Amino acid sequence: MLSLRSKQNLIIVAVLGLAAGAAADPEPNGGVVLDVNGANRTLYPIATPLAPGADQAGKEVAQVEATDLSLAGVFKVVDPKSYLADLNAEKLGIEPQKWKDVGAFGVVKYQASGDSIEFRLYEVAKGNTPVLTKTYKRAGSTTRQITHRWDNEVVKYYTHEAGFFGSQIAFTAKGKGTSQIMAMDFDGANAFVVSHNSSTNILPAWSPSGGLIAYTSFMRDNPDLYVGAPNGSRPKKLSGQRGMNTGAAWSPDGSKIALTLSKDNNPKIYIINANDGAILKRITNNKSIDTSPT
Repeated sequence: MLSLRSKQNLIIVAVLGLAAGAAADPEPNGGVVLDVNGANRTLYPIATPLAPGADQAGKEVAQVEATDLSLAGVFKVVDPKSYLADLNAEKLGIEPQKWKDVGAFGVVKYQASGDSIEFRLYEVAKGNTPVLTKTYKRAGSTTRQITHRWDNEVVKYYTHEAGFFGSQIAFTAKGKGTSQIMAMDFDGANAFVVSHNSSTNILPAWSPSGGLIAYTSFMRDNPDLYVGAPNGSRPKKLSGQRGMNTGAAWSPDGSKIALTLSKDNNPKIYIINANDGAILKRITNNKSIDTSPT
């Protein structure tokens, strides 16, 4: 079961009249705006060329960028084999006609140095002046994190919606006689263990802030609800009622958790305090089995 942590899920968006160069609700500066409410499915062609002389970090930038923008649902990444531009001569600039000739509407350029990464976004129709530039310091951040941040800016520039790059997914991974709660980047990179015990751990749920994960563990033989940080530090047992303590769902402000408790022999939905596990309210009261609150 997957649980996606994202500030905002990016809806597949449409482009109105892109083939003619027209944009829906154009900005005062004439920039392209991708209409997130449109019915068409035309994707915006964007080129993400590898920086000339790129080292391993530079190659990682290009790989992450192409993956991010391909998965956004907004862009069509132009095949690098079609490029006509002389990338060594262009460096961080562009020769617009060369990119028009391969059908690119946008081009992303970057330059990675030891202490920073500089990015530039061009709209080909606007010539060789970048429409968006950002420089990120590399201290304390990985190449992947920086590239995700930039790609979020690209998505926001075109759609006015926050991108989801940098989000993480929590999931259950089965082993021999055990199952662990794990987390990874949304694209499958950097997977790590959260639960760190030799028991069965299931049903992870991110807190609204993304700083905590609630999950059910059998480490004390009973299916109790634990809350821990994604870094794998020692979790806190939040609800240890007799029987089921499962299916946690956080309130939007993170102060309460809805879950299933079977302490009275019949599984029911309850609300508990997210700090100390105190029962605040019983939601259901019938002869049926009630599970999986949201």
